[in-house]
Amino acid sequence: MSEKEWYDYRAINSRNALWSIVAGPRSIGKTFGAKADRVKVGIETGRQTAWVRRTRTELVPAKAGFFDAVAPHYPGFDFRVNGDVGEVRMDVKVWQPIIRFAALSTSAQLKGTEFPLVDKIVYDECFAEPGMPYLTEELERLRGLWVTVNRSRVDRSGKAKTKVLMLGNVHSLDNPYFLEWGFTGEREWQKGEGTKGDVVLHLVDAKKYIRRVESSVYGQVLGTAALEYGAGSYFLPDGGYVIDERPADSKPFVTLVTLRGVFGIW
Repeated sequence: MSEKEWYDYRAINSRNALWSIVAGPRSIGKTFGAKADRVKVGIETGRQTAWVRRTRTELVPAKAGFFDAVAPHYPGFDFRVNGDVGEVRMDVKVWQPIIRFAALSTSAQLKGTEFPLVDKIVYDECFAEPGMPYLTEELERLRGLWVTVNRSRVDRSGKAKTKVLMLGNVHSLDNPYFLEWGFTGEREWQKGEGTKGDVVLHLVDAKKYIRRVESSVYGQVLGTAALEYGAGSYFLPDGGYVIDERPADSKPFVTLVTLRGVFGIW
């Protein structure tokens, strides 16, 4: 089995879904791979990417070092973040926008704004960390942003020209996206229920990528659960209290966040 240095988007892009979700453990290069792909597209074609984080608080540090890992791959090019726009300067002394930054929490303010060159929305860190809340009606906010960016534009197949790519370290099955589309932790590749393949999930097999989370690097500081998660055991335990045996066909219903832990109701 060959290992890869960072996540390769060719397989999921080939499915041509309207919404693609890449979920799995941290440090397999999901974010870097998306940045590398979209910066390359921006430089070569002028097409732009809307890069989204959940809140402005998350967006600020994400913008600050956005191009740091990508810039060394483009000697002779200059990169900068100017407000909510990521720009590149090539041979001429003109800064070309290639990234449009946005916070999902305030995305309603973008209604009426034109994004004629944006053909992909990347929602980075789309899965909330354990104990942290999702936005109220988060999925509907993301759908609204998609409509705002795409408007009436269509591709050759007659579908929306703007595609959505969601990236994150998934910790629990009972998140709004898995619940909406009926995803489980059982298969690496899944199609969203009722979407006819317009929504696709790749639950990444971490063993195909270079291991960056190892006990030899972090000693015993991370703890067993974190190390297992880094190895591909995606879903962390949600409390350990079992009222009754869970039927094989049960599905997650809601997560309770309490002072004594996080508990899933199935």
